[in-house]
This record gives sequence, structure tokens and C-alpha cells, in this order.
Amino acid sequence: IFIRLLEWFPRFATAASLLVAVIGLKLLADWGFNSDAHPHRINFHDASHPEFWIFWLSMLGCFLTGFLPQKKK
Repeated sequence: IFIRLLEWFPRFATAASLLVAVIGLKLLADWGFNSDAHPHRINFHDASHPEFWIFWLSMLGCFLTGFLPQKKK
């Protein structure tokens, strides 16, 4: 099934790489800015914080790049 999807939407491989990069950056930011003393300096789990929306909108954007048509050669 996944091979067929990659044939129909060849940019899914790029979208998957972008999703991994965004998740990795989120984990690095969570690790770097938050500590035991200040566990919610950056809060990715509460919808009232902008970083929550930045993360999820960037995830959506990365996912949607998989549906972009490939450039004609």
C-alpha cells in the first residue's frame, strides 16, 4: 500500500522527512528550554500557548506538502 501511495504522491517521502525534522526540533526545544525547576517554559501541550499552535500548524504544513504535485520536467 505504501509503495502505491509513493507512486501516486512522490512527495510523501519529503513530507515524512519534514515531519521527522519538526518533531525532532520540538523535542530539542522541549529538552533545551524546560527544566525540573521550570517545566512549562515552552508548553507544547496546552492550546492556550502559541507554541502549541506553531507545532501543530507546522506538522499540518509538512503533511500537506506530500500532496503537492511534482514539478514537470
